[in-house]
Amino acid sequence: MEAKVISMNIDLVVKKACCMSLVMCCLPSLLKAQSSGEAKPQLKWSGDFRARYEFDADRTGKPDRTRTRIRFRLAGEAEVLPGLHVAARMVTAPNRRDPNSTHQTLGEGFQDFQVALDRAYVKWKVPAGVPVNVLAGKFGNPFATSRVFSELVWDADIQPEGLAVMVEPVPGLKLVGAQYVLLHRSPGEYVGMTAFQAAGSGRVAEKWSAAGGIGVYAYQRPDGIGAPVLARENQGNALLTSVAGDTLDFLSRFNVVHSFGAITYRWKVPVVISGQYVANPSAKDGFDDNGFAVGLEVGSLGTPGAWRFQYQYQEIGREAIYSAFAQDDFLNATNMRGHLFGLAVQIRKRVNVNIWNLWSATEVPRVDKLQKRFRVDLNVSF
Repeated sequence: MEAKVISMNIDLVVKKACCMSLVMCCLPSLLKAQSSGEAKPQLKWSGDFRARYEFDADRTGKPDRTRTRIRFRLAGEAEVLPGLHVAARMVTAPNRRDPNSTHQTLGEGFQDFQVALDRAYVKWKVPAGVPVNVLAGKFGNPFATSRVFSELVWDADIQPEGLAVMVEPVPGLKLVGAQYVLLHRSPGEYVGMTAFQAAGSGRVAEKWSAAGGIGVYAYQRPDGIGAPVLARENQGNALLTSVAGDTLDFLSRFNVVHSFGAITYRWKVPVVISGQYVANPSAKDGFDDNGFAVGLEVGSLGTPGAWRFQYQYQEIGREAIYSAFAQDDFLNATNMRGHLFGLAVQIRKRVNVNIWNLWSATEVPRVDKLQKRFRVDLNVSF
């Protein structure tokens, strides 16, 4: 027992020493920034608005559905000290318990819309020999993504909470490490996710360029107290239930590996061929634990009159991804196969229209009838 106590005390001393070392290393640069003179912070504003028409057809066991929706986001950022930024973003929030969607459906009897903060964080550009950025709080995912449709693992609306460090040791290479907080429980314990990603891009010939990356997302499994909080966001993973039918937890553990790559040819317009592969080696035996996607993109937006066409085909095994935070654009997030078609046109510098179709069907048991989703988005940024 005494040896165990001594070991725990040694660990505590080591951890405190590491923390003090980190503080002593960072303190001089912060004091130098502050002593160099404080200018009044300049607040920078940005935002966007989306109006969407959506039609869902052939939904399994459900009637067809038509919806008109909007999304509004307003962000502000200020540099309070050289290299130290504080930022936040306000967004429409029809359901604060669903982090995957910020779109407000119209037709609720003229009720006022709810808004919430989906970002509130500090960003520090560390003065070092190579670019190093640290994010702390609630922020947008810092991971690089695939071209065409990039939300297989992370829905674009998900704003994680915790700490992330981004390092660019050489031009074109980006390394990201993150520790996210998923659940916090008394007395001070929490359920988290640890992630690492390496991504790079560069030109390989006069008209050719390539990009790619690989990431690992390791989820700490919650116990019975907090598991239902995450399980209610399930979009297709297998669940563990009690005899009474109550949801206890996800059946599998999730240590998701996600790799992606793309090749771009600079023709009259850019032509991109992309691919993604996902796997969960911690999936429960007997369940599909991998998936893939291949896509094509022709054209690019930016100038008035520009256009972009996209197509992607994907097959995602039931336990290949952690569905609670994956895309919710397809009517199936996992245990599915699907097609995406999209055509976007730049109307003005900050205005574009995107028309897209998403077709999907359940893979196990295999259903050949495709569920269909049709969307028209008007996007305005400022």
